[in-house]
Amino acid sequence: MLSLTYIASGIVLLYIVVLWALGVAACFNRNEWDNTTCPALTILVTARNEEENIESCIAGIIRQDYPKHKVEFILIDDHSEDHTISTAQKKLTGLNFSWKIISLKDYGLYGKKKGIEKGVEMASTQLIVCLDADSFPATSSWLTTLASCFGHTKAKLIAAPVALTPGKGLLFWFQQAEQLVLNLISAGAVKLNKPVMCSGANMAFDREAFLTCRPYENNSHVPSGDDIFLLNKIQQLYPGSIQYLYNKACLVLTKPALQLQPFIHQRLRWAGKFKQNSNKMNGLLAALVFFANGITLLAAGIFICAEAPYCYVFAALLILKCLADVLLLFLAGQQLNRYSWKMAGISLLLSILNPLYVGILGVLAIFIKPVWKGRKA
Repeated sequence: MLSLTYIASGIVLLYIVVLWALGVAACFNRNEWDNTTCPALTILVTARNEEENIESCIAGIIRQDYPKHKVEFILIDDHSEDHTISTAQKKLTGLNFSWKIISLKDYGLYGKKKGIEKGVEMASTQLIVCLDADSFPATSSWLTTLASCFGHTKAKLIAAPVALTPGKGLLFWFQQAEQLVLNLISAGAVKLNKPVMCSGANMAFDREAFLTCRPYENNSHVPSGDDIFLLNKIQQLYPGSIQYLYNKACLVLTKPALQLQPFIHQRLRWAGKFKQNSNKMNGLLAALVFFANGITLLAAGIFICAEAPYCYVFAALLILKCLADVLLLFLAGQQLNRYSWKMAGISLLLSILNPLYVGILGVLAIFIKPVWKGRKA
């Protein structure tokens, strides 16, 4: 029992130190530049069965304060079976910026990675901006902020935060909390020049760097990971060339999964990319989170069953980890003005449930093959 106490204490304390080091580093990653640089850019959106979302996505682009004559919009249709294309065409007709719609069916291709590759191939600008079809910019300065960063830093990849549109229920709050903390960790890791993740729903990159590194060469069969594989390749070939714009001016909003089954399949699809992930830092961080949450479950059991003094030690570990998680979520929410008193009240419950979530998801990933947009991963 004594050895277990030392191991458990070491893992939980390491978890707290690492995550808080990333959180503090993220607070120094709020990069801002003047808006005098306005390079021409191409916005890529890959869509499959996004009839309900594509109009909001395009509306968010139209609202941008960026010079319209410097914007090119390319929508890549990934074999949609609904009215995604006709809905998009109605919204785009008559607008004063260049746009085109590409069908992967015409090229015998499918999947988001192939869509991005085809879009980059047909883009006419050096700066490429990626946005998901079910997402939209939260502010009118989204493009200006990305372009300013690109112009001043010559970054090869720019990552930026994503949050959820307002919702209700425990499932929504869980997703919102998870996304906010992921933003924080991602920003902190980039600040320390150890990038671990970014979101394909809000990123920009240099076209020539993308063509040079060919990020999807050996992983096009993996259903997700268009973001992480690009991040890893850019870091390998152009170390130190990644920026993270951790401020609300560059925030993108996306819809949460409203039901449990789509939520689980989404997470399982995301988990699938880690089997192909060569980023050692990402693997170490994932392992630390997994074992720290596992130790939390174990600590809860020992706290209930063990006698003094061990029950007190494991009670202290439970309290420390929950407190660290709650404060980390507070820091993450404050940075993007997404924290609320309601989230403050529910964050403790989320911290308690998180070990169960991590454990159950790990088991389900072994037995369930996720489905996305009618396709099995």
